[in-house]
Amino acid sequence: MYQAIVFLPLIGALIAGLAGTKVLQNMGSDADVYGDHAVHAQTGHAHDDHHGHYDGPAWPMYLTTALLCISAALSWAVFYGFLHEGHGVKVEILRWVNSGTLSANWTLRIDTLTAVMLVVVNTISALVHVYSLGYMSHDEHQPRFFAYLSLFTFAMLMLVTSDNL
Repeated sequence: MYQAIVFLPLIGALIAGLAGTKVLQNMGSDADVYGDHAVHAQTGHAHDDHHGHYDGPAWPMYLTTALLCISAALSWAVFYGFLHEGHGVKVEILRWVNSGTLSANWTLRIDTLTAVMLVVVNTISALVHVYSLGYMSHDEHQPRFFAYLSLFTFAMLMLVTSDNL
């Protein structure tokens, strides 16, 4: 569960980042993705009336927001667990350097302070994502915005949960 809290925003950042590329924008037929603009282009009546609007699929941004909301809900569950038990947990993600007595592993430390910060970071980020769905709905750089926002959330979560610097 701890890994999901930290890595769901990273998955969301990757999905939103791919949405800004032609890979996900061209999924489905042209008429489904671009509406009547593809029909106009095929009939020789091509015109550019986008005015900076994002014409790709909206589902990656909704999926990214849903992943952030799941991460926020899991953070609240961890926080309530610490209200009753209150013991710290270390979760090893990856062994990085092991040489003699030197050991530098990628480890998450979840304690009471971390649980509070997980709630703060994930709840605020989830609320910003939900607000941005409407606010950025017509911006041509919507996928990039959601990718950066989710990547920033992941970076904050890594900072909050790091066992050592």
